[in-house]
Amino acid sequence: MKKNSATRKKRLVQVTLCFLVFLGYTLLAASPVPEETVLEKGWIRSFESVYAESGTNAGNDTGNTELFPFEIVRPDTIRFGYFNREGVFMMNRVTQKNLSLSENRFAEYEALPRSLEVKNAADETISRFEHTNGYPLFMDGDGSNGKTYLVHFEQNAVSEISGEGDVLWTYTFASPITCVAGAQGRLLVGTLGGTVELLDEKGRRVFFFETGGSRITCIYGVAVSRDLSYIAVISGLDDQRFLLFEQSAGSYRITHHEFIGDGKRRPMRIQFIDNDTRLAFERDEGLELYEIKSRMSYQIPLDGEIALIDNEGGDGLLFLVTRGKEGRNHLIGVKYPATVVLKTPFQSEAVFLRRAGGDLFVGSDRNLSAFSLAGK
Repeated sequence: MKKNSATRKKRLVQVTLCFLVFLGYTLLAASPVPEETVLEKGWIRSFESVYAESGTNAGNDTGNTELFPFEIVRPDTIRFGYFNREGVFMMNRVTQKNLSLSENRFAEYEALPRSLEVKNAADETISRFEHTNGYPLFMDGDGSNGKTYLVHFEQNAVSEISGEGDVLWTYTFASPITCVAGAQGRLLVGTLGGTVELLDEKGRRVFFFETGGSRITCIYGVAVSRDLSYIAVISGLDDQRFLLFEQSAGSYRITHHEFIGDGKRRPMRIQFIDNDTRLAFERDEGLELYEIKSRMSYQIPLDGEIALIDNEGGDGLLFLVTRGKEGRNHLIGVKYPATVVLKTPFQSEAVFLRRAGGDLFVGSDRNLSAFSLAGK
């Protein structure tokens, strides 16, 4: 009896101690439950509307309206245009020609255009270039003050064109151009030969780097931060690499190098996000997020190919669209540093994604939808 009584007292003491430890930990370590950010449904607009028939919404003044370009690329046609936050299409049309589209301008052109007509979001012609020998590249919304470039037919040279159609300068590369990016009037170019070159406002080369380090040294993606402090590159096959350069003493030096898999023979998505504090880019089997300040990398496995990445990646969230077989896509939300908090399937051959502050716009073959970020 004494033995049983002692055992019961011992167990009671143990239970009491466990409870006190648990209570103390709960009180000391307690913290508010963080808000869960969710997407609230906004408007949805069908592309098959009066705007699709007429081409433009002539009754709206586009001068003081914030507009967003959209492009829905299908195998046989491209649907494109401009819309505002309320879901009004300022333009909504289909073309079977080639298309160059930017924040403020667009041009439709044939396979080998000899002239180019540049229009604004109100479908008004703002400039016309005669006797062209290349494809237009518009740089708007990146501090480049609406620069227009021509990538030559041979794809081994680029020219800047004035508003009157005059050639301001031409720069020729040693091999064909594979990818470009721009900021503050400068143009960053990657080539088939594995070189990265940065051109200034006058077309003068201010930075050159030959990547090497892989069996095939082609450049598959480039990005430059808005203040020109950083350059990011995806290069090579067998192995493919991610390189980050930081501005230093008037040039750039490598601050991070990483192998990211065998690689893919196609353009790879890479961009600065979250006020240029992070990079988001494709790698074998998924997405990688790289924090510039901490130099930490986070990998997120994904099914399917990354079709689009949101252009801001702010508010602690990044959105992207993955494309699967037979039009099976997913809208995915990632909470930093690397937690998938949203995965929504949708069926469509073509996709569109645009982020504008607290608004997210998603497009499919038939509809354009708006969502807002809200705490819950």
